This record gives sequence, C-alpha cells and structure tokens, in this order.
Amino acid sequence: MSLQESFDLGTSYEAWPFYVVCDVSQSMWHQDWHPDELLSPHYIMNSSFAGMMEAMDKDVSARHIAHLSVIAFHDTATVVTPLCKIADGAPERPIYALPKGSQTNYADAFRKLDTVIRQDTARLTEQRQHVKGPAVFFITDGRPEVAGKRQADEVWLLERDKLTNPDFPYRPRIIALGLGTVDEDTLRKIATDDPAGAACIADPGATPADLLRSIIDIIVFSVTHSSASGSFVFDTPKGMRRVA
Repeated sequence: MSLQESFDLGTSYEAWPFYVVCDVSQSMWHQDWHPDELLSPHYIMNSSFAGMMEAMDKDVSARHIAHLSVIAFHDTATVVTPLCKIADGAPERPIYALPKGSQTNYADAFRKLDTVIRQDTARLTEQRQHVKGPAVFFITDGRPEVAGKRQADEVWLLERDKLTNPDFPYRPRIIALGLGTVDEDTLRKIATDDPAGAACIADPGATPADLLRSIIDIIVFSVTHSSASGSFVFDTPKGMRRVA
C-alpha cells in the first residue's frame, strides 16, 4: 500500500506539531528601523505565511502528519493561528494576521508556548493520535526587553526551562533564528541541545527581507522533509550561520 493510499484509508494517526514563534516588537516593523515598510521583517512574515501553508499543503506527508501553529509576541504573547493540521488549513484567523507591539517579552513568549504545547499535545493524545516531539522555530531580532529595560536572563530562562524540562514527555526542540541586534549568547540560550535544536544568526550585511524569505523557505523545507523521513530535518537558512 502506498503512503497516499494509507492516508486515504485513514490508517495514519501520527501527528507532528510545529510552532512558528514570531517577535513582533517595535524593531520588527517601526519606520525608525525600517523606512520602507514593504521590506520590514513584520511585512515579510505577514505576506509570506499564507504561501508557507500552501507550500506545505502540496506535500503529501506534511499534509497528513504536520500540524502548524503561529504565535506572536511583543509585550505579551498571542496565539495567532491555533494548531491545525496542514490539510485542514488555518481554522479561525488568517495565518498572516500578525499584530504589532512594542517590547520584546521573552518570558511571556515561553510561558504562552509552554501552555499551548501542553494543551495541544493533550488534545491530540485524547484523539488517539501518536504525537511526535514538537518543533519550535523562534524568530527574533533583538534582546529581551520589558518596560524599557533589559529583561534579565534568569526571568525568561525560568519560563524557557519549564517548557524544556526533561520530565515533560513532549519537550520540544527549539530552533533559534536571530536577526538584527540579537546576540549569539541569547540565541544559544533559546535553542535546545537535547533533543537536537539549533541557533542561527544573520551574516553581516544580510538584509532582513532576504533573511525572512530564506527562513520561511527553510521552515517549509524542515516541515516537509521531517514529515516524509520521520526524523527532524533542518538546514541553515541562506544568509545565516550556525552558532549552536
């Protein structure tokens, strides 16, 4: 029996959650940083996410195994697109409807992600799905900041460590993707090393617009190839280099 036939007969019950977590703080969209709005990271993400879902939907394995959610964070974190099976599409709101905010609250981003992943995996398990370890693509362009001050590492790392606790059966792998002024040490702290994660930072001179397009391409590549192979697959986006 072919893969397509098994899907058509409904014999596959595997679910693989993928989360795209987007920094939508001021530095991602404000004209002081991006005079040409059409080339801002925020605009590129907004205009690319619908096509990202469509590209995944064309892949048989991703269509029937992969589930995708989009979370945006600034002063607070918000679920823009609740986790949905690729074949079902975005159920409630457009996948590209990202908000705009001011601060870069990493603690709330990880707090929200922890809550959402636990709820999603519990729901999928109740549906008798075999849930594979979630993967998170964390896109950010700066340092964590709240109320105009640097958010201390111990504050946001506390929330990140709850999410990545080895006792959590669905502990996610986190891929940190850094643009702008984000520093290497911060990216390393975001990314997981077990299960395998990665941290990538922009090459000098790489433009935010080109980087975001490359990141979207790699997310599509990762989701489709991981779904087909059964093992997580990731490649460094063009214009970036690995730091972990």
